[in-house]
Amino acid sequence: MTFAVVWLPEAMTAYRSMRAADPAGAKMISQVVAALAGEPRPEGSSALGGTAYTRLRLDSYRILYEVTPHTVRVMNVGRALPS
Repeated sequence: MTFAVVWLPEAMTAYRSMRAADPAGAKMISQVVAALAGEPRPEGSSALGGTAYTRLRLDSYRILYEVTPHTVRVMNVGRALPS
């Protein structure tokens, strides 16, 4: 099954800022978000507490999104806080 990927306005704003400041990081984020259409819960993704949201950490970046029956809704992208 293929999911539609929808970027919420806040996520797109964050992505555009990242693209200007960190083109390589933005490219990686866009490739991973595109891949979520085929596999919305890839290895390394995890539920965000008791919410319906999922987070995916990639090196020093993170993607916050929600999976619905037919859609992956990207809520936010950006640099992850150090763990």
